[in-house]
Amino acid sequence: AVAGGAKAPVKSAAPGLVPLLKDTEKSVRTAAVYALGRIQPDGASTVAETMAAMLASEKDADIKRELVASMGLLGEKSEVVV
Repeated sequence: AVAGGAKAPVKSAAPGLVPLLKDTEKSVRTAAVYALGRIQPDGASTVAETMAAMLASEKDADIKRELVASMGLLGEKSEVVV
């Protein structure tokens, strides 16, 4: 029961992580993408769509790989994401 209860605060971290997707530092963007893909945030479809848009403009191959992996973990199937 403790593990399940611990997930709620983690999911609520998503609004604080989303702005970090636009940070100028590669390591910050990478960490935000990684975290968002793994916490299964509320509003995952919006997060996945933001990542899909980011994928279109991102130049760094490492971040692109993490974006694809995280979008896959989110499991969103909207037209924008697919």
